[in-house]
Amino acid sequence: MLRYASTADFSLRVAKRNARPCFTTSARGPPHTGCAMRPLAIIHHAFHIHTGGSVNLLNIWRQPCLMASVLGAALLGLLGACAVPTKQPVQKTPSGDVNGDLIVPEASARMQLESNQVFVAGELTNPEVMPAYPEQLLSLRLPDQQVCVRFVVNQDGSVSGVTPLYGVPGCPQSADNERPEFVTATIQAVSRWDFFSSIRCTFPPGTPDAQKCKGPGTVAEQVAVTLAYRFLFSARDGVGSVERAKTGG
Repeated sequence: MLRYASTADFSLRVAKRNARPCFTTSARGPPHTGCAMRPLAIIHHAFHIHTGGSVNLLNIWRQPCLMASVLGAALLGLLGACAVPTKQPVQKTPSGDVNGDLIVPEASARMQLESNQVFVAGELTNPEVMPAYPEQLLSLRLPDQQVCVRFVVNQDGSVSGVTPLYGVPGCPQSADNERPEFVTATIQAVSRWDFFSSIRCTFPPGTPDAQKCKGPGTVAEQVAVTLAYRFLFSARDGVGSVERAKTGG
């Protein structure tokens, strides 16, 4: 019959068994195989060891030292079976953002209107379409980059002829002053833009302002317009942003 010299010796042996990666016991106690002995199994195994296979709770309760050993072994098993997960650091994903605005043209470049004409510019229908900061450039921590483009808004509101614009205040002086990745991202986004049609209204003299595009005798025609926008690409701490600015019409 398997017995121990003292309850202290039993507690020490149980603790050592529980600390092993995997173990198997034999003799009078029931076999337990695994990477951590379950607390209930430890108590049950202790009963077998100290009672010779006969579990008698009353006898255990009447022996304070034995009860303390059994409870201590169970606590060790419980602590050994519970592992505290290690928190993994949250990895920030670099990202980019873009903003832009319209570049206001010089007076000589604006649409010339007669005194009995007004122009109603069509608004952008999908302003959420913006250039993306080139992901491969985020880690380079480049200074702010500006890209200007000019394009035609056709009579139906579609966009065509998107080309880089240089030499305008607030824009690069030449292609040597900008990275091609930013230009490519800008052209790809602007080519997807769509506008409401711009309208030039011709009205009879004396027509009230509110009736100049819909009063009697008024003629409204869809017209194509040329616009220019400036985009500002910036990155801070691996996060990029882009601003949009209109530059022409």
